[in-house]
Amino acid sequence: MLNALFAIICVYQHPKLAHHLVQVLRWGSKDMAELRQAYSKKGAARPHERYHIGFMVALLHLTCFMQYAICGLDWGYKRSDRPKLPVNFYMVVGIAVPIIAGVYTLYGPLARKVDPDSEEESQRRDSALEEEKRRAAKGLPQRVVVFKPQWVGDLFDCWDDMTVAYLSFFCTLCVFGWNMERLGFGNMYVHIFSFILFIAAPFWIFNVAGLSIDDSSVREFVGIVGILLCFLGLLYDGFWWIQMRKKFKLPSNKFCWGYPNLTNCMQWLFCWSCSLAQEVCTGNFYDVKDGSFYNK
Repeated sequence: MLNALFAIICVYQHPKLAHHLVQVLRWGSKDMAELRQAYSKKGAARPHERYHIGFMVALLHLTCFMQYAICGLDWGYKRSDRPKLPVNFYMVVGIAVPIIAGVYTLYGPLARKVDPDSEEESQRRDSALEEEKRRAAKGLPQRVVVFKPQWVGDLFDCWDDMTVAYLSFFCTLCVFGWNMERLGFGNMYVHIFSFILFIAAPFWIFNVAGLSIDDSSVREFVGIVGILLCFLGLLYDGFWWIQMRKKFKLPSNKFCWGYPNLTNCMQWLFCWSCSLAQEVCTGNFYDVKDGSFYNK
């Protein structure tokens, strides 16, 4: 049972880790900024950071693979026939590697203090200043930040835009991933695969784990837990709705006993397509730039 839970945690994190590996290999300017925020203390640039971040990503991948190997042995062999040497090896490596990664994160090169006025930071500020000068020289209109944005429509006003309503219902995964990326919450494909895993992985993992349980009542209970966790996988989207509301300072709904976060999760659980349509319509109404809403 514990192995199944740890396997689910690894499966949930693996799409993000795979994206980080692609970013390390590609190493563009946008990739550098995102990886610094994820692995470097205070998101600052550091010497040889590509190799240090790559090492961290490799350690986290190795942790996931060790957990998958342990689960494969648990599911493929009975307890009496299970080979002890591979089990002990995978378990020791699976425990040691995340500890090494944690120590490396806290005390390694990515956590050392850096000069805030380093050359790279100066270049970044200069490029931002040049961008503002370029916009002024071209006579582009100055962007106006919306300090008190509002949700576009209520939860059940999704039918005001039929295209968004149908896409939110029939193409939930794709629309959700696309909307998250344009709002600045990460890569579209990472969100799509994470959403799929949240709603499918518990059923698969818990039912496979139940095959090694002899007691039929316990095996059925494990299967029911997997189905319940699949339903609760919709809370993944509820979590990102909360992040959207907080990031852009959108009004909160305190319908569920005065708790807006709980209300957002319940809305996604019981009316996911309406919730997604409201998110998309709100994003369409504003111009999203640099983590803020601007008037179009």
